[in-house]
Amino acid sequence: MLFEKMGRGEGATPLRMAYSLAGAVFLSTLGVGVFAFAIPLLAVHDGISGLLLGATFSGYFLAKLVISPVAGQLSDRTGPRPLLAGAAVAGMLVPLVALASQRHEVLYGVQFCLGLSSGVVKPVATASIAALVPEHKRGRVFGMCNALYNAAFFFGPLLGGLLFYDRNLVPVLAFLTACMTASLVVVLVATPSDLSTASATSRRGEGLGLGKNTQAGTLLLAVFGRTVCTACLVAFYPALLSGSLHGPAWLVGMLFAIPSLVACLGLPLGGRWADKGNRETLTVVGMALSATSLALAGRVETAPGFVLVGVLLGIGSSISFPAAMSLASSLGRQQGRIMGWFHAAANAGFVIGPLLCGLLVRRYGEIPLPMAVMGLVGLVSTLPLGMARILGRGVLSWRSFASAAFAFGLLVVGFICFQGGGMQRTSQASPMSDGPLEFAGLAMGNVIHMNLFGADSEQAGEDSQAAFQTISRLEAEFGHRNPAGAVGRVNLAAGKSPEPVGKPVFELIKRALDICRASSGVFDITIGAVTVLPYYYQEKAEQEKAALIDYRKVVLDEDKRTVFLPEQGMALDLGGLAKGTVLDAAAETLQQRGVPAALVEAGGDLYCYGDRQWKVGIQDPRGDGLLGIISVVNAGVCGSGDYYQYAFTEEDGVTKRKHHILDPTLLDSAGKSIAVTVIAPSAELADALATTLFILGPQEGQILLTHYDHCAALWVLPDRSLVASEGFPPFLEQ
Repeated sequence: MLFEKMGRGEGATPLRMAYSLAGAVFLSTLGVGVFAFAIPLLAVHDGISGLLLGATFSGYFLAKLVISPVAGQLSDRTGPRPLLAGAAVAGMLVPLVALASQRHEVLYGVQFCLGLSSGVVKPVATASIAALVPEHKRGRVFGMCNALYNAAFFFGPLLGGLLFYDRNLVPVLAFLTACMTASLVVVLVATPSDLSTASATSRRGEGLGLGKNTQAGTLLLAVFGRTVCTACLVAFYPALLSGSLHGPAWLVGMLFAIPSLVACLGLPLGGRWADKGNRETLTVVGMALSATSLALAGRVETAPGFVLVGVLLGIGSSISFPAAMSLASSLGRQQGRIMGWFHAAANAGFVIGPLLCGLLVRRYGEIPLPMAVMGLVGLVSTLPLGMARILGRGVLSWRSFASAAFAFGLLVVGFICFQGGGMQRTSQASPMSDGPLEFAGLAMGNVIHMNLFGADSEQAGEDSQAAFQTISRLEAEFGHRNPAGAVGRVNLAAGKSPEPVGKPVFELIKRALDICRASSGVFDITIGAVTVLPYYYQEKAEQEKAALIDYRKVVLDEDKRTVFLPEQGMALDLGGLAKGTVLDAAAETLQQRGVPAALVEAGGDLYCYGDRQWKVGIQDPRGDGLLGIISVVNAGVCGSGDYYQYAFTEEDGVTKRKHHILDPTLLDSAGKSIAVTVIAPSAELADALATTLFILGPQEGQILLTHYDHCAALWVLPDRSLVASEGFPPFLEQ
């Protein structure tokens, strides 16, 4: 009875009820965000393929896409309260199934069901808010609602990382259930039992009839284009930032967070503008601003430039979201139907956007061009709405709209073809002659390029996919910051018990320890005691960490294939050679599948094989150009430098560059070199030697090189002079 009385809204104003419903959506979104963060980590631990994981992610948004319009129309018939309460109850009960069984099929089913629950909650709650709030106040309410939604997406991964730190899913499921329970309570308290989403006061139309209401169609197209851009931003912007800046991880994270931060701060103001200004104009301007900023992001090369892009993206979201939702709510009386289709268009963008952008990345082997194309898609999707605004509602016919959309499609295709024909590779490595089959994908924070020669054109796509699957599998196992991977599990078990690992990881650790011994600890994989910490290179590590850095303490059991770190706080970091290992493994996969010659490259590091020569450019560590070009055959080429991840700090009044390559004896950034390029029989050895020789410098480094056959190095010293070891190939004439 208490809930029933409170549900009728006794003593509560419509605005208070609307904000309470926004809080219910925030709670459910936060719980789902925590669960969605943990599932990929658990999948990696179980060895689930990336394809299945990606299908599950898409399935979540597909569930929302399918259920949103259905839920909206049901809300108009039955009222929102039963649907909201039912979706919250489902969200409470579904995690209990996962408590009984944590098989990945069950967990993926749970995620799909959560997609159905979210696909009901958000559109129905939004429709309820539109029904409760007068039209002239909806902008500010929708602005606050979207600010809460953005906050939920921001805090979800942070809480997920804390709750899933020990790979225990129970705290995650408990948190999800608690959030859904709290959401249910808020729904029962805040939603009047007699509330109808088909009782809005606006009389512009009788609902979202796409065949009758041109403005509705153009608005949905604009919303779809906007979320295509948003989805691509979430999926690919971190890799674009990392590849463009080569800066420290904290800088990439900060720049990636700027659009969301600006949006959270600006959405309440944008909502007030939506109540005072013209909503069509604000929608078009905001969406066009965001899309244009996304399209231009690929041409930015400096941190201040990315700050500006992030601010513009956030401003665009702040302007467009409240205006678009307010505009949609004014299109008819059936708010459930309107908001159902509105959110269906948004979810369609999340399903299609990353898929399309991923295909373009694979086709062109870079991120800036696909991002520009997605930005153009978002921009042209707003033009029909803008044209409808200019010509006046009802003047723009569906025939002219269809013609305009077809013309925009041709424009996009033409842009892709034009850019593809005149594009130049940004990779440092390129084959000597024309004619390779080229493939690309994202992994290890880089765009991975594969150039295949002599392969069957119909089979090459499957060959490259097999190599990419090898990369994804090993990357997950080798990453020391991945608590679900083999190395991450070893680190979590430090000081507790030996951890069983797979054969690839065990053998890699054995080879890494051989290099540790050969270098007398200059290369030391137990440096993870320091590097697992965020921003570890900005300040000199605390001296108590020194006792934890000692490769001789690592205990391997050949029979049980276990790895044990005997002291709590010890941690492995295989980053000094693992990228090379992954490149070698990808090349081996191609060879096993019968590809005669290939080059696999990631972030300037590469392995090439086959009966041909390859030209490789060596980057200038203090400039945009190349130091020179060398020719290599059947070799790995890897580099280390202080220009990949770094920060500037003040010490005794002097500005110093702090970078990610630590000298274990100093627990501080190594300073004898600014860059090293190594050629070796394998990319793994080249990668390990590059790290070691960077720390040693040319004098001691050349002594170490005498212990390795067919290896050579080129150092760039702090004064920018070059020192080449014996056997390093001369620069080719340019």
